[in-house]
Amino acid sequence: MSPRAAMVMGESQAEAEAQVRSESVRVLRSREIDLSSVPPLPGEPLERHWAVVFELTDPEREAQQPQPDDPEGEVERATLSLYTQMAIDRNLLVTGTIEQFPCPACSAEVRAELPPPHEPRPEYYRQCESCGAHLTRVPGDLVWSVKQVRPKPESCLCCDGPADSSEHLIPEWVSKRLGVRDIVYVVEEADGGMRRRKQPISFASYQRRILCEDCNTHFGLLEQKVIPLLVPMARGMTMSLNSETQALLALWAAKTGAFLSGAEPALRDTIPPEHGPTIRAGKVPPGVWVGFFEWAGGVSLSTSRTVVDGPWGSAETYHAVLAFAKLGIVVAGLSTPNTPKALNAERAGRLHQFWPPRASLIHWAAS
Repeated sequence: MSPRAAMVMGESQAEAEAQVRSESVRVLRSREIDLSSVPPLPGEPLERHWAVVFELTDPEREAQQPQPDDPEGEVERATLSLYTQMAIDRNLLVTGTIEQFPCPACSAEVRAELPPPHEPRPEYYRQCESCGAHLTRVPGDLVWSVKQVRPKPESCLCCDGPADSSEHLIPEWVSKRLGVRDIVYVVEEADGGMRRRKQPISFASYQRRILCEDCNTHFGLLEQKVIPLLVPMARGMTMSLNSETQALLALWAAKTGAFLSGAEPALRDTIPPEHGPTIRAGKVPPGVWVGFFEWAGGVSLSTSRTVVDGPWGSAETYHAVLAFAKLGIVVAGLSTPNTPKALNAERAGRLHQFWPPRASLIHWAAS
């Protein structure tokens, strides 16, 4: 492992080394840089310059830094080149400092112009022109490092705002009111088929940043409206659901199915851009099919994409199934407005079609 060197100005070798030495930096050796070949520069004579060889006291951090073969030689050549350029181009004679160093991300040479010492800053920044890495150095530290830049949040599924609010993809009230706290192994699409995700989720706290704060708050009102309907249904109680009630439950299911699918990176592009804003406006988007079914098999969650064929050709759809307690929902969403008819085929079992509207009254009977 080879150490690195820094160019330091000082009246003596001890003064130069003292500027480098700290709790995190160990000085190994130093030597004065011979500037006798530098052309004359206007102003005062050049101060004494030193190549101070150092290493970090933290072995793990040290191992991550570039390791030059000839640290003193690199610093001397860079210093002589800098002053030679300044002698040729007097515009480079500024009160700030110029640093040249290898990029810690790709090792390409980076040139940074820093402000004068009397203008302290909490942190210096530079971007590597070769690899685009964002670099940073705290004043007093000799080592540049790659700055971890927080990625810009994706857009909200329902508006143009940033998706900076954590949404409970499975509404929080389901766990609290029905006592469902299972650990769920999600079934998802992968490599052209379906498989169980290795990392399970907590049914009670499955959250993702897919909405902005305003949209998240807005959908909280929808949850309050459906609780008096969904809780009895999930408990297996007998109910009669008219057209208005079916429409409300279909809207909630469309929202839940779109959010469960949109939270999966591999499925987000299957959500037509108009579906989120339409649901936000209180309407089930054209092209969405919603069904509810009676259930008695524990907790189940799956998301996938499906290709549906019809007179219009082939269309891709997002598909979500969520089942808990004695209730389950199926949501399929396509971008072609007239495609729900393709999903209206006769279905066996206890699956009730809520959307598009099919019956003015649905009897939800206890199992």
